[in-house]
Amino acid sequence: KIDNDPFLAEAYSIGSNKLRDFQYGKLKTSDVFSIKHTAKFFAITDLINSWHSTRWHNQRFYYDPYSKLLIPIGFDSMSGGFNESENLKMLSIERFNDRKWQELPFFEDKVFVEAYLKELDKIVNTSFLDNFLKKSSLVINNDLKKIYRSYPHQIRFKDIKNKLILNKEIIYNNLYPNYDLIDVYLDKKNNF
Repeated sequence: KIDNDPFLAEAYSIGSNKLRDFQYGKLKTSDVFSIKHTAKFFAITDLINSWHSTRWHNQRFYYDPYSKLLIPIGFDSMSGGFNESENLKMLSIERFNDRKWQELPFFEDKVFVEAYLKELDKIVNTSFLDNFLKKSSLVINNDLKKIYRSYPHQIRFKDIKNKLILNKEIIYNNLYPNYDLIDVYLDKKNNF
């Protein structure tokens, strides 16, 4: 189908070439991806602890032929880690700076890193999470009913809200570490 439509064929060619060049370090994140959408995607994967969806083989993208940029599509999140109840251990920026996890150079672009940190800040310093939970409570509850119907033993989903609040606190503490002890030490040392 794509090959038979000149518009789609050209869009596919441009999008796949950009992605390949990004993979090989020839293009920066901001050259290939919608910064707004990609920053939000990584911030939300941190909030819901769905690092699994950021692994290369689980990433899916939509190529916008008008902006000529890729937009991430959430897929295979495995939220909560392997046992679905893990606390958030690392933010995406930390994981992608660890050579073991770094599959694509998203966080090597300062423009992207700045946008990502702003999205994290928005999540922890605004009513983003509260508004999301209020707006989505009906959908969440209906989806939970479906899950419980098929998997009545899956009681751990009841703690979704608490898990999100905990992850929000972990993100906050990573963005704004408490340096009081260090400051006290430095003040004492400088006063000698």
